[in-house]
Amino acid sequence: MTKAETQGIAALIVIALPIYGAMKLGESVGWVSIVAIVASVVGVIIFVRAVQKKQRRESLMAKYKDEDLVLALMNRSFWQGQTAEQLVDSLGRPHSVD
Repeated sequence: MTKAETQGIAALIVIALPIYGAMKLGESVGWVSIVAIVASVVGVIIFVRAVQKKQRRESLMAKYKDEDLVLALMNRSFWQGQTAEQLVDSLGRPHSVD
């Protein structure tokens, strides 16, 4: 067996095992339950992100008191003449500085 064949079989196992497991789980507990659980998880993730976005907007509004500026920062924009603090609020802290 060649290296490419071995890698192909390994990739097939990595892809096929979760699908097989999901099918067996669906057969044992029912697909409606699985869909409901997945939908609930997605709903919670969307809700948490919306709350985080709202908190960030409120924090920036309290800090800058300028709707246009906050909108630009929320959109992760940057521009010439922007302060270092605004840049960090817009793009986040850099990984490193040279």
